[in-house]
Amino acid sequence: MIKLSEDGRYFVEIKDWEELLTRPGFIQKVDSDEVKIGRIIGQYNISPKEPCGIKSCGTKHNRGYLIVLSNGYETNIGNVCGKRIFKVDFTQHLNVFKKDMNTQRYREEIAATQNRIPDLDKRIRELSEGENKADWCYSQMHAQMTRLFPDNISKPLTERSKRSNSMLTRDVAITDDERESGAAGQGAKYTTENVYIIAGITAVTTYKKLRTILQTQLGTELKAFQQIDPSSESYEDLQRWHNWINKIEIRLKEVQEIIEECNRFLQPDNITNIRNYRSYL
Repeated sequence: MIKLSEDGRYFVEIKDWEELLTRPGFIQKVDSDEVKIGRIIGQYNISPKEPCGIKSCGTKHNRGYLIVLSNGYETNIGNVCGKRIFKVDFTQHLNVFKKDMNTQRYREEIAATQNRIPDLDKRIRELSEGENKADWCYSQMHAQMTRLFPDNISKPLTERSKRSNSMLTRDVAITDDERESGAAGQGAKYTTENVYIIAGITAVTTYKKLRTILQTQLGTELKAFQQIDPSSESYEDLQRWHNWINKIEIRLKEVQEIIEECNRFLQPDNITNIRNYRSYL
């Protein structure tokens, strides 16, 4: 693969090494003592290996960069010998080149994602609307935790949710047989018995994230994303939207997991048992 940019803005692929050799101004052997690096315009990862364009090196390698020299000619150079020969200049030019590469990549990813917005909107609606979906889960969980459960249930449930502690237990006095056998431990008077496992315990605190994710991160922010022009955005904004895109699937998956946990928690039997076993909370 050989990628090259004439202007530092748009990159194109060159199909093979022979095409590179026929570029006007490309020379295969350069005396590094006579020239300085002007800028990096491309990179390559090829097979078989090709020799470095610096005469004093000539090492064959698969990976390297295409550079414009201070005299206007072009040649190829490996990453290691580039730093060794041109030192700080090479590193600075490489940073500029990588930024240019990322800029185009970000623009392409943003444009491609903008084309997927109708599909994303559909997926978000499917997660949000209808019984047992996100909007329903939020309203039911909010009602349960703020009105339907008394404080002596809602508060300990919240603390348990933060620790993902779903197991209700009680202390039971050990029997004479257990004491004699030592099964309960030396000097122990009580043993712990499991009473009930609360289904969907993490939903008690995570249900609030449904609105944050769907209304803000995949709502307001998605509308703003739809309006941007990637060709005119700053590098920092392109990078920010690129990172935002990378979180879309993570957020959709998180919403689905919270919905599933809410539905487990809201099962009538689970609500009833939480009330029945309130003393063990």
